[in-house]
Amino acid sequence: MARNKRALDEVDPNSEAAPSAKKKKDTKTRKLAKGASAEPIKESNSAPAVATEASDSKLNSDLASAAGIDPDDEDDTIEELCGGGPKCLCRKPADEHPEHTWILTKTGFELVLTWQQDQMKREPDAFGMYVYNDFAAYGLREVMDNMLLAFDKEAKKKTRVPMAMWSHIEGMAWFFNGDLFHFHMTDDPEANANCLSLVGTALLTTLEVLIEHNLFIPASITNPIRNIGLVLSRFISSDTTVLRSEFCDRNETGWLVQVVKMADEHQVEIEGVYGIEEKLKEIGDAAAAAQKPKRNRKPPAEKKRAWSLSQDFNSQGKRLWRRWDWKRELAKYSSEWAYTPPHGGDCAIGGHNYDLTNKETMQRAKRWERIQYGTDYAGEEDPKI
Repeated sequence: MARNKRALDEVDPNSEAAPSAKKKKDTKTRKLAKGASAEPIKESNSAPAVATEASDSKLNSDLASAAGIDPDDEDDTIEELCGGGPKCLCRKPADEHPEHTWILTKTGFELVLTWQQDQMKREPDAFGMYVYNDFAAYGLREVMDNMLLAFDKEAKKKTRVPMAMWSHIEGMAWFFNGDLFHFHMTDDPEANANCLSLVGTALLTTLEVLIEHNLFIPASITNPIRNIGLVLSRFISSDTTVLRSEFCDRNETGWLVQVVKMADEHQVEIEGVYGIEEKLKEIGDAAAAAQKPKRNRKPPAEKKRAWSLSQDFNSQGKRLWRRWDWKRELAKYSSEWAYTPPHGGDCAIGGHNYDLTNKETMQRAKRWERIQYGTDYAGEEDPKI
């Protein structure tokens, strides 16, 4: 299907951006890929109330549900909830809007905006060019690999900080509900399935850390993490995350069952997204049949050496999700799915091999385009790899 070309610095895909006002010297603003205003974040200890773009019908229902509006109402009320309009609550302190339940930490909000921008930097349509099939798809997975590597920096710390890890999980939950069309259009579905499996391990690892710090508890004024149910519902209800993708044939997204089971055990209500009850019902039978997940407590040295990831798969090759190990799984994924792009670059997961704002990447992409398709770049120096 033909898609409209998008400008790299596009702020709101649903309206024409107004001319930029003159900024004060020290004011920090960021142009957003989509779905939020470009106002600087106000310093506050509160999490900002965030409502993502209102152009998606599914998001409309979610926003309406959170705001107490009938999702079938066809007036313009929902459009005013987000998109930089006068009623947009993006970047506003949550304490000032207690009626709005869609909230993120400031760090989580910044992460998802960064990842959205990184995705756009790997979209050839945004640069008016065509490199080769699956360029954008591989670029998207590069972004996902980068977010997993960023999470690893927090996960491998000797003293893990629950809020820091949770901010990464927030960002993933929002990012995976965005435009991940290209993730379906790749010639390497097995790598994508393994990437999603690692996303699940990141989430389960974080939930274990929250449990250890007595933070995985029902929402209350005493719990510093006020959006656990919302974030989990975003993971579970996501369609674009491909959490129910046809290429996850080894139960790579079976971690959803464990997430629901852990939430039930700790009386954490998964809520906030319109229609979440139906999604929970879909996996209810599997959650009831699943065994109690083993806590990832540090085992004795001899047992740790004896266990391997292969033991968490049944005879049909499907993962059981009885145990997980972030460090081992990331190492295995990094070893098996490192690759060198056809247009050149480093052999590794993540990086900037598909970032078209990177000068070397753009030169390689242009040369590939010119060689493969005879594109005329008259007057330009032939870029060298």
